[in-house]
Parts: sequence; C-alpha cells; structure tokens
Amino acid sequence: MQCTKCKKEAVINLRYNGLNLCNACFVEYFEKRARATIRNFNMLNIGDKIAVGLSGGKDSSSLLYFLKNFSEKRRTKILAMTIDVGINDEYGSSTLNNTKEVCQKLGIEHHIYSFKDEIGMTIDEIHLKICNNKFGGSEGLCTYCGVLRRDIMNKKAKELGCSKLAIAHNLEDEDQAFLMNIVRGDIERIIWGSSLIKDAKMIPRIKPFIKSPEDEVKFYAKINFPELNFEHICPYRKDAYRKTFKDILNLLNEKYPGSNFQIFESNNKLKNLLLKDYKIKGVHFCKTCGNLCSGEICKRCELLKNLNLI
Repeated sequence: MQCTKCKKEAVINLRYNGLNLCNACFVEYFEKRARATIRNFNMLNIGDKIAVGLSGGKDSSSLLYFLKNFSEKRRTKILAMTIDVGINDEYGSSTLNNTKEVCQKLGIEHHIYSFKDEIGMTIDEIHLKICNNKFGGSEGLCTYCGVLRRDIMNKKAKELGCSKLAIAHNLEDEDQAFLMNIVRGDIERIIWGSSLIKDAKMIPRIKPFIKSPEDEVKFYAKINFPELNFEHICPYRKDAYRKTFKDILNLLNEKYPGSNFQIFESNNKLKNLLLKDYKIKGVHFCKTCGNLCSGEICKRCELLKNLNLI
C-alpha cells in the first residue's frame, strides 16, 4: 500500500476519504486539520497563556505535544495541569507516570493537583460512599469525576494566570455529548455549550482536536510517544452511560465511514439554528458558590453536598 501523497509505504488508511498515508504525511495531515480547527473556531489569541489538561492518556498527551510545537511559532505560553483523582490501581499509577514523562520529554512546566487535597476525598473514596449510600452507580461516579475535575482545573488555571484551558476532546467525544443531549431531550445543554452564555468566573476552554477522530489521535500519540503505554482503561468506565453512545458511534462509523464527521456538522447546524432565536432564560447564580447555573445551586455544589463536603 503506497502513500497517496508521497508514494512511500503507507501505514494508515483513512476510510472516510480513501487516503493512504505514511507516518510523515499523516502527521502533516493531522496537524494541518488541528491548526485549521483553531483558526476556524477562533480558539487562540496572541499572548495567550494556555493550561493544557493532561491526564496521561493518548488524547491529552497528543494535544500537549501539538500545542507545544504550535506555540513555538506564536507568542503563546503552554503549561500542563494534571488532576490526580486518586485511583489506586495500575491505571492510576500508569497515567500519572505518563504525565510526568511527557512533560519531561517536552520540557513543559507541569502542575499536579489532587482530589484529596482539593475536595478532601479521592475518587476511590467517592465510589465507596456512592455504593454505600446507594445514590448512584458507575454512571454517577463519572459525573462526579468530570464535574469536580473541571472545577479544579478552572480554579487552578485562574491561579496560574492562564487565559485559556485546552481540553483534549476528540471528534467522537463531541459526537457522544451531542447524541446524549438529543436522547435526553436536553436541547438547552447545547445552548449552554455555546458562547452565547458567558460566565466571567470560567476560563474559556478550547478543543483543537474536536474534528480529529479518536483512532487518528491514538495513531498520532503512538508516533510521538512510542515508549508510553496508553492502553490502560479506567476501572470505573466500563458501565458509564457515555460508553453506550461510544459503542453506537463505533458501529455506525464502521458501517458508514465518515458518520462521525456528519454528526459533528449536524451538531453545529442545530446549534446555529437554535442560537438565532434563542432567548436567554433560566440563568441563575449558585447560592452556595456564585457560579453560573440553571437552578438554585450548580452541579459542583450539588455533588459536594451529596458527599457532605460542603
């Protein structure tokens, strides 16, 4: 199999457009799309200081590598921020070690914070409390992990003087969120995810990989970090609600290559249609912490109250 662009031996086939690419041409193709995403969605400005959320997985490690090279030609500063949620197993130790090795290899300033220090409990302890009190299962735990991790990242990025927070969501991540909102009938959440409703307390989040398929991000990670193991899976992930949609998307894209891109475009079209006539309503400030929310208290405070932490 020859590379479509340079005729060298190809190492990857992109079924949705028929391209066969060698390592070098794939990297060029992948990075060109990420740069276009940054430009088309106006993600960065000259002088930005960007905190990259680094979990130690393939997506965030790839994003840090890409943004490090991207920033060298522009007047932006990059640092990495890791939230150690406290999973005491091989997955937890492996991903944390990955973050340290990636930052050392790239020469990136690295800040590590933990659930234990910031909220008083590890995710293992939260899981045990959820099970003992029977107010949620593994699906609920993923909500706790995601909401509380985002809150800590936002707070620490502000303390570090950052103007943007870079998140390594890939194309499938965006599609899964969109489909979950549709199935739940939660159209409002699509609006809240837009730039229409702004919260001065939240640092703007950017997602340069939102048009990059997960398998391509994984391939990019293997090229740039061949020495690292990205195969460990979170022990709490297997029963997550989101995983159902991940499996559906994988089946759909296997049968109809390019479906992930079409769903992404449908998401944007629907969002733009909703934004034309949308009247802002149901916007409040959390009576506990003052964060923007749709109810009396924000999700972060609701979860911490469940755990008796506030």
